[in-house]
Amino acid sequence: MYGIQNIKPLELTFDWLFDRINQEDVYMKYFGFCQLNKKFCNPLRNDNKADCWFYWHGGMLYFHDPAWKQTYTCINVVMNNENCSYYKALNTVYDLFFSNHTVSNYVVTRNKEERKPKDIKVTIQQFTSTDIEYLKSYGITREFCKKAKWYSIKHYWINGEMFYTYNTYNPCIGYYFAGKWKLYFYKSKTYRFLSNTNKDIIQGWSMLPESGDLLVITKAFKDIGTLYEQGIPSIAPQAESILLSETIMSELKSRFKTIYSLMDYDNTGIHLAWKMRKLYGIKPLFFTYGTWSRKQGYEGAKDISDFRKEFGYEQTKQLIEQLQ
Repeated sequence: MYGIQNIKPLELTFDWLFDRINQEDVYMKYFGFCQLNKKFCNPLRNDNKADCWFYWHGGMLYFHDPAWKQTYTCINVVMNNENCSYYKALNTVYDLFFSNHTVSNYVVTRNKEERKPKDIKVTIQQFTSTDIEYLKSYGITREFCKKAKWYSIKHYWINGEMFYTYNTYNPCIGYYFAGKWKLYFYKSKTYRFLSNTNKDIIQGWSMLPESGDLLVITKAFKDIGTLYEQGIPSIAPQAESILLSETIMSELKSRFKTIYSLMDYDNTGIHLAWKMRKLYGIKPLFFTYGTWSRKQGYEGAKDISDFRKEFGYEQTKQLIEQLQ
């Protein structure tokens, strides 16, 4: 059973809270279940088709609803059920697991387990015509892939057991980070990522110039590739729910004159963008016409890579110039 290990900080954070409790237990409280490798109906809506699932990525336990194209963290679930803000949801979870009143009525049967990262081994191959067509559609070149350490994955093994052989129906591109892998199945409608990375690994960091006029903090390595080819240096955390540390942000501010965030215009992206604005003064940008047009995006594009794919280099260049 959980006990109070530390006094609650003045500003509760996701990392502080879930260093002390399990994310699974929040899902258990609100859903009554939390099982990996099994599909289920979405408890948050009237859903008769069992096509949702849980998955771990970057130290975060998500559940994904493909029908509505939504991905939730356990805090998003609390926000939805309690109709409250992100920060209120964090405090709700704290009260649920640490207050004397609620612990006595809700007993957690296990302690937090040490989660060892998966041992992922791969064999690589030359980019196939399928890979090249995909990369070119977003303006991503071989030069970028070489610098970013992107590879076409022929096979991968997890803990010594082979799980995958490349095929054009489910091709895989791997991002390599000094001994760790993030595998991206870019045609998949279900499981899109597999990784043994952690939140301290920042995508695109090794490609940054020493200094510059502009930096964009975005939400995916694919967007970094598109921005790179447009002449814009950028980075991304391993997941859109991960806040860069104060130390990292201080360094970035000393190296770049202007920094923007460019996240998806959904609950997770908005929360991270406004958190960066509140803590670090980072101006947020979104692909949207306004608050009530989330699904429309901007000119039908939800992010910079989709815009590049639809409208090409020159129009993307013009869009970027409007912001500078």
